Formats: sequence, structure tokens, C-alpha cells
Amino acid sequence: MNDDTLTMSICRDDILQLFNLEAKRIDSFEIRPTLFNELEIHVKLSRCYQTCPCCHNKTNTVKDYVPKKITHSLLHSKPTYIFYNARRYRCKICGKSFYEENPFTHEKARISALTVYNVIEEFKSPRATFSDVAARYHISTTSVINLFDQHVSVARKTLPRYLCLDENYAFKYDKSNYCFVLVDLLTKDVVDILPSRKKLDLLRYFEAIPLEEREGVELVVSDCWKTYRDVAKKMLPNSKFVVDKYHILADLTKRVDRIRIDVMNENYVKISAKELDALPPDKKAEIIQKKHTYYVLKKFNWLIHTNHKKKKKRENGKIIEYYALDPNNEKKYNYALSKFLNFYDLYDLVYHCDPRLTEAVELKESLVRFYKQSTYKNAKHNLDEVIKEFEESTLPDMRKYASTLKEWKKGIIHSFIPIDSPVPRTATNAIIENRNKLIKDIKRGGNGFRCWPRFRNRILFALNSESTMHLNPIKKEKQQDT
Repeated sequence: MNDDTLTMSICRDDILQLFNLEAKRIDSFEIRPTLFNELEIHVKLSRCYQTCPCCHNKTNTVKDYVPKKITHSLLHSKPTYIFYNARRYRCKICGKSFYEENPFTHEKARISALTVYNVIEEFKSPRATFSDVAARYHISTTSVINLFDQHVSVARKTLPRYLCLDENYAFKYDKSNYCFVLVDLLTKDVVDILPSRKKLDLLRYFEAIPLEEREGVELVVSDCWKTYRDVAKKMLPNSKFVVDKYHILADLTKRVDRIRIDVMNENYVKISAKELDALPPDKKAEIIQKKHTYYVLKKFNWLIHTNHKKKKKRENGKIIEYYALDPNNEKKYNYALSKFLNFYDLYDLVYHCDPRLTEAVELKESLVRFYKQSTYKNAKHNLDEVIKEFEESTLPDMRKYASTLKEWKKGIIHSFIPIDSPVPRTATNAIIENRNKLIKDIKRGGNGFRCWPRFRNRILFALNSESTMHLNPIKKEKQQDT
């Protein structure tokens, strides 16, 4: 055998491996490009003994041949098809006729197994859509959907030690417009997702889970939704309910912002420059002060919600760190206020523009300090002090907020319990908010879903790294749209 013959043999074997073929199993193999920018692979399999699926007798009797055309994903740039005459064998014992086994497809399929695998793997990305994948593999969107339904069915994961709960407005169901999402705080996997967050539906769901498994849950993290607290108390007996601190702070931020808007609207003045110049000096100064107050509350409202952490910016090709509210930062001329100011000066104007806003911001900062400085040991004492400050406030909205802190007091204190993780930290719902965003990406990519099992499998398959497909089609009844 010369070198050229050896090289041709090696290349041929490599090509055959792309089609899951062995040289001893084929009689002929030919690749033919067509005028329609397609690639045709013509294959003839070797005749061999087959096992009857009924009586398990070996037979080599061929009844007839049936031409097959199989879609294959060898190349994305052009459609690729495998053509071969499938033999139908006849058993001499029972008379049963059956197709020969082939290395290309699953039973009764017209799409190659490799194509099926590649199509399903595409859905590991939350942003993959059925139509985009169909176009990439030169098959119909309906075929892609059917392949996904036939090969993907993800089971619920075991309840973890630290369980995050939240809802997501992602699927319209007859009973509810919200999905109920369960996430493992440590692994970040979606444990399960339900089409309803109603109390009765959640109780039924957890009742179906063995008590031994439910008793293993130590912390349940959620927002301020009473249903979740009640369900956790009843169905997860050994767990402590944790209220996510960002939801507590977000509620207060909204209240502070309502006060800012009230002050801003009170300082709104609609007056022309000509009318302003005609006013007496003292009245003119009052109107200008109102306009300045309205301006800073409108344009720089974000300053009362900013944190005091270091920020990064690019300057002269270098990334530097800085504090936004550093009084030594460079001042720039503000034409509306007719003076040089930096963000620290603007924050001072916003902070002192009205006593009500000053008091509201101080109370907000007090709660922020509570979360920064407290530990599980002193959280109860520190929270009582914060609640007392809110109760003594002159602002009705802040006094109402004291009731919120009282109602969720235990959950707030539990939020300081350190969790068992490589990096010391406490439990929050940040990871589930990230998963909710990806769930919405999946919803938008599919232009909405009508079939709940498909939507659930799509989420669990894409967001859980350990989720796998079934190599053979799942035998089940056709999924009904809900």
C-alpha cells in the first residue's frame, strides 16, 4: 500500500466517523454536491443478520427496500441529507417484517441522531429560539419544537438547605398570571417552577414532597409576601423564614421618593422670564428658589439613593476609582443654578431643600446603617432602635413603615444568619432575581408560551447546568396547550 492509498483510507475513515459509520458496515459511500447548494450523502449499508423484535429469531431474509431521506447537521452553511435504501427484513419463524437497524436515526425518525443532539444542545442558551435553531439546521420550527418535547423532560430537583422563593410574570395560566420559582441559593439551580403562586396550589405541591426531604430545608428566602411565609411555616417545619433585605430597602426607597415628589410638585412654578422680571425683588428671589429646588429634585433625585461605595470610570485611557459624593471632586459650572458644583454640593442641595425630605433621608440612612453594622447577635436590639426612630417620625408614611418593620421583624433578623458557603455571607434573593431575568428572556425569545410543560422544561434545561436530554424519544401522550 503506497502513501497516497493510505492517506485516502485515513481521510475516508475520518469522514465515515462523522456519520457514525464503520467501513465494514457499508457497501458504498458517496458525497454529491447539488446545484441547489445542498450536500447529498448516498450510503448503502451491508446486509447482515437482524434480530426479529417479536420472536428474537435471527434472520437474513430481505423483503424489500424503502428509500429514506434523512436530514443531517454535518454543515450549517448548507442543507445536508443522507439517502439510503432501508432494508425491510422478514422473519421466517413469525412472518414479522421490520426495518434494519441504522446508525443514523432513532426509530421512525427522518432527522439524524446527531442533528437531534445538536438541536437540543442549542437550548442550553436561554436566548436560543425555536425558529433560529430551525433555520440553522435547515428543518422546520415545528420539527424543532417536537424534538424538544420528545427528548427533554426535566425532573424536579431535591429541596436544598437554603431555598429562595419568588414569582415571575412570565406565563399566563387559567388560575394565575404569575409563575412560582424555587431556586437553590448555593448551586443557583432552579429547583422547580410552578404555573401558580396561590396558597392552595403551593400547599398541594409541597404536600406531595416527602416530609423527610422538606425537613432538610433550613432557610427560606423571600420577599414580603405573606403566602410564602405561611406556606414555609406549615410545609417546611425546620426552616427559618428570611425576608430579603433589598425588598425591605426598596419599599422604604419608594416611600422616600413619594415624599420627594410631593416636595418637588409643591415647588413647581410656571412663569415666563418676562413675568419673573416684573416681580418685586423678594418675590422674585422666592420664585427663583422654588425653580432651583424643583430643578435639583427633578434632575438629581438619584443622589439621595446612591451608595457611598467606590465607583470606576475611564479617564485618559486608564480606569480610576472615585467616590461620587467626595467634596474634593472637580466642580463644573451648572447653567440652571448659575454656579460651580460637584455631586456632593448637589446632594447637599437636595438633602436640605425641605425638612420633610431631610427627615426621610435620615431615616433611610438609619436603616442602611442597620443592615451594614448589625450581626445576628445584635440585630434584634438594633432593629428595635430603628423601629423606634420610625415610630417617632413626624411623617405619616414613615410611621406606617414602622408597622412593616414590626410585621416582618423575625424575617429581617433571620437575614443576618450566616450561611454555610465557601465565602462568608448571608442569605438574599439576588440569585433568584437573576434567574427571573433569564426566564423572561426565554419567554420573549419564544414570543410567549402556551404549553406549560414545554415552558417549564425549557427553563429547567437552560438554567440548570446538570440537566440532560434523553437520547431516545420519550414515549408519552402529546402535550396539550393550556
